[in-house]
Amino acid sequence: MALFEIDDPIKLWALYRAILEAKYHEDPEDKDIFGSPIVADISISVVNALKNSGFNLNGQLDWDQMCTADENSEFVEKIKDRIKFVNKERAIENKKEFIKDAFAPLTVSDELIKSLINDMD
Repeated sequence: MALFEIDDPIKLWALYRAILEAKYHEDPEDKDIFGSPIVADISISVVNALKNSGFNLNGQLDWDQMCTADENSEFVEKIKDRIKFVNKERAIENKKEFIKDAFAPLTVSDELIKSLINDMD
């Protein structure tokens, strides 16, 4: 039994945007959202539902490109900075999983993960 259901792609798109805003806000009130595995899982589910619905915002979206972390993008640089900041504030047990969760719904390459883990050590 589903506890919650969204059957309108526009509402799903709004949820996607809200999740990204909450995860990547420069000065968040709830700092645990950024690397949360639960929020990561929800954000991936929302993206998959949007892809499966065929939602494309008038042909402007390339979901594969949108959901791949490009190592040189400004957005990725902000995520990298946040990961370094969080790493200084608290011990992170599984750095690889934390990095994947921090980037979700973006997928991140193994090379970028290794680079970030090296920066964290």
